[in-house]
Amino acid sequence: MSYRGQNGDAPSLFDARGQRKYLCDSERRAFLATANKADAPTRIFCHLLAYTGCRISEGLGLTPRHLDADGLRAIFRTLKRRKLIYRAVPIPPALFADLLTLAKGGAADAPRWQWRRQTARPWWWRESAFPWPDQSHRK
Repeated sequence: MSYRGQNGDAPSLFDARGQRKYLCDSERRAFLATANKADAPTRIFCHLLAYTGCRISEGLGLTPRHLDADGLRAIFRTLKRRKLIYRAVPIPPALFADLLTLAKGGAADAPRWQWRRQTARPWWWRESAFPWPDQSHRK
């Protein structure tokens, strides 16, 4: 089975403007180092993004019910598809333990973070050494 993009093309590491879509290893390490300086909920969220590759909206939608203790996996509702699809992504044991700790005392279907996608993303750019990406194409 092969994956094809929305237009039937092969997936790419680059967007239509030639910009990389993903962090390289040194950027990932810098991201995690910055995240480790943050409060626990922010640190855990950043680790979730780094270790799973989930989209910000997918991570924000994660609930305790979507943590698979037997397989140490986070189960994300895929937002890029028209039909409802879930995918299970293995996560490190320490991150799984952090997610369980964060989930204590809340409803099984309640997201752990009350942020919106628009407020979650700027934290990383504000706290990191990386410049804000060029947004001129959005004008």
